[in-house]
Amino acid sequence: LLGVPIALLGVFYYLSVLVLTLLILTYPKKIFEKILFLISLSGAIVSLILIYIQFAILKEYCQYCLISEVLMFLIFALVFLPHLQSNKGR
Repeated sequence: LLGVPIALLGVFYYLSVLVLTLLILTYPKKIFEKILFLISLSGAIVSLILIYIQFAILKEYCQYCLISEVLMFLIFALVFLPHLQSNKGR
């Protein structure tokens, strides 16, 4: 992707999730929660695209890639469910 390895983008994704989670736990501010939500949503969307590429275009899969993509969906679910519940009260 523009000369940047996908694995490096994944490292930045996981590091940003970690940093934002620590920020939320230390300084609970809505802006950090919103940024984490957007990053986890983008990770889930990118995962869908990468799964499509593996199965539909390459017709091969990488087990480590699939594990990472499942983790991205789990992160999104963990971020989305509390976000959804907090918006129900509005």
